[in-house]
Amino acid sequence: MGSNNTNIFTLLCFVAILCSLISCINGIPFLWDKWTLHVKNGIQNSPNQLYVHCKSKNDDFGEHYLSYNQEVHWKFGTSIFGKLTHFTCDLKWGDKGRSFDAFVDGVETNACDRTSSAYWFACEDGIYFSCKDETGKKRCAWDPNVECDGPY
Repeated sequence: MGSNNTNIFTLLCFVAILCSLISCINGIPFLWDKWTLHVKNGIQNSPNQLYVHCKSKNDDFGEHYLSYNQEVHWKFGTSIFGKLTHFTCDLKWGDKGRSFDAFVDGVETNACDRTSSAYWFACEDGIYFSCKDETGKKRCAWDPNVECDGPY
C-alpha cells in the first residue's frame, strides 16, 4: 500500500513538472505564475491627477494619484481553484469617475495568456485596455450610465 501511494505521488509530481515545462516553453502562465495589473494616466494637459484605487475581495492595492504618463502596477497570482480572482478599480479624474472590472480570471487570463499582464489606460474620452504597453481598445466611457464593453 505504501509503495502504491509513492507511485501516485511520483506520477503527480512528474505531471506537474511536465505541465510547468510545457507552459514555460509556450509562454503560457501555469498555476503559480504571477499576473501584473497596470493602470496608467494618459490624460494630457490636465491640472488634475488621476485617482486610482484597485482591490479584490482579499487584496486592496491602496489609493494612488498619478500625473500624466505615470503608472502604477501590482503583481498577484490567480486562484488555483479557477476563475475566482477578480479585481475592480475606481478611477477619478476631475469631476469624472468610473468603477470597472479590471481583472476577471477567465476573461483577461484568456485574452492575455501570453503576456501575463493587463494594461488599463485612462484617456480623456474613456478607459482603454490592452495586453501590452499600448493604448489598446476603448472599454469604458467615463459616463457611469454607459456599460463597459466586453473584453474584445
